[in-house]
Amino acid sequence: MAQPRRGLLDRWKDWTEQKRSWILYGAGVLTLFGLVAGWSLLPDQVVLWGGAQGELAAPLDKKTALGATAALVAFFAILFARKPRELVYFIALCIGVVLVYSLILGNVTL
Repeated sequence: MAQPRRGLLDRWKDWTEQKRSWILYGAGVLTLFGLVAGWSLLPDQVVLWGGAQGELAAPLDKKTALGATAALVAFFAILFARKPRELVYFIALCIGVVLVYSLILGNVTL
């Protein structure tokens, strides 16, 4: 008997379940590198959102901004570790890691 053909999402879910530990390890290492780089490169006051040309943005303390992005990554890493077949948690974990680096990019290049 032939097995029914599996869809792309089912294959992705199987892949994330099989590679869960590597994904979590990679996200953790990238986040730690980003936090260390952010701690050393960022000024004391950072802006989370740059806004449009000529708009004033509310500055935020560097510790608070880095702590918030680290907490976001940790939260979704825990959720992904518990349920690796949920692609939403995997995508949110990836977005959290990208936010760590976008915080650095947005404030160092301004």
